[in-house]
Amino acid sequence: MADFDATPCAVFPKQAGKKSAFTLRLFPGNSRETWAKHGGTRDNFRVAINGQYYRTSDRKFIFFSREAVEWMIRQHALALLGILGPWPQESARPDLPRGAKVWWFKAEKDGSGVMDCDTGGETMIETFTRTEPFQAEHNEWKAYVMGSRAPISLTKLHPRT
Repeated sequence: MADFDATPCAVFPKQAGKKSAFTLRLFPGNSRETWAKHGGTRDNFRVAINGQYYRTSDRKFIFFSREAVEWMIRQHALALLGILGPWPQESARPDLPRGAKVWWFKAEKDGSGVMDCDTGGETMIETFTRTEPFQAEHNEWKAYVMGSRAPISLTKLHPRT
């Protein structure tokens, strides 16, 4: 169980045995002084799903309106009934093994600072995968390749022979 730095105003537990069920915790936006600096008020809420606060890659503090929280509670109830889940079904793993030879369409600037118009501002780099594909945040398939410290979206990788 996760440790939270605020007391939730409501907890909707996960039902055992339900694959699409999840635990939903709601926190008033003014529960912590630091939240107020990021837009938290008594009229909005922070949400924790399965023990973690909801965040995105670019925003750590996200607050939901009353209407959004009502929608989440409905999704929780539907998931408990086994009718609907809040998460998309996990798609099948792409057939791209570790060590596969790929073309990486990398967006970069040439020495003049102007994007290459012939390839749409992308350079084709001959490389290979360092890892099997995995689903990152928001279910996007990514893999690590030689020449990059960050994972690359599979939409930027194309198998080569």
